[in-house]
Amino acid sequence: MARTNNFFQIISEKSFLVMQDTNYQLFSESVSEEVLLNAKYPEQKNRVLEKLNLLDVENRHPMSLSGGQKQRVAIASAMLSGKELIIFDEPTSGLDYSNMQRFGELLNMLKETDAIIAIITHDVELSAEWCDEIIDLGD
Repeated sequence: MARTNNFFQIISEKSFLVMQDTNYQLFSESVSEEVLLNAKYPEQKNRVLEKLNLLDVENRHPMSLSGGQKQRVAIASAMLSGKELIIFDEPTSGLDYSNMQRFGELLNMLKETDAIIAIITHDVELSAEWCDEIIDLGD
């Protein structure tokens, strides 16, 4: 049992999960507080918020934001976390093509962090257009 607990401890220390429904992972009273919650690089906050077009909402409560803004807050948190592995669970669920394109551009920004990015998705278009490597687990 200790070995299993150790595995999960290592995973939680080294990875960041961006959930399909970001409402389950936003806890702070402001966007600024949220992205600094587990930040390894707090000095980068303004640069990251500016890149993700969130600087003008940094004092707003995360739950008052649109779905796309909430997703970008979670991505900003991931970027500032310094985690080695960033996992996205169905990141384009419910998005139209233009918003999928925006998400792809955000993925390119994440590549600047040197983190390993894993995407769990059924979205073949997203995989084909934005992923460097694909593992198909079949049906």
